[in-house]
Amino acid sequence: MGSNLTRRTIFWAISSAVRAPALHAGGQWFKSTIAHHVIIFKRQLSVPYDLNLERKLDRLSAKLGPFTKKNLFGGVAYLLNGNMAFGVNKQSSIVRTSKERAKELLTRDFISIFDITVRPMMGWLLVSPGGLGTENQISDLLHIAIDYVKTLPRK
Repeated sequence: MGSNLTRRTIFWAISSAVRAPALHAGGQWFKSTIAHHVIIFKRQLSVPYDLNLERKLDRLSAKLGPFTKKNLFGGVAYLLNGNMAFGVNKQSSIVRTSKERAKELLTRDFISIFDITVRPMMGWLLVSPGGLGTENQISDLLHIAIDYVKTLPRK
């Protein structure tokens, strides 16, 4: 019943805000602050990946280069020159690197091969939340991914 009530509340807040006329000239419609927060709350309920990890990656990637953000694999991917460098998948991070470097990194705790198909994708690693504890750990992994993606041709 709680989720049904929440859905009705969200619908009411959004529909009320959309129907309310603007107070400025032109008679345009506006969304109230309440409706804006309801939309954000609804997104948090429906997003299948870790939003806090996404925010950390947003903050760190802004310092590291001109990344393009794209929804991929049911999560978020960060592309550099059209090539995916890293991203978020559920509660984990995806990190892209060379096959040789991947073999080395697979000896670490909390790192496994990123496999969403029948064939594992060599060079694509999945770092579980235990390996993403500090910003230094995350930053080190991002630098590994960026160094590799810079060697790839621009798409």
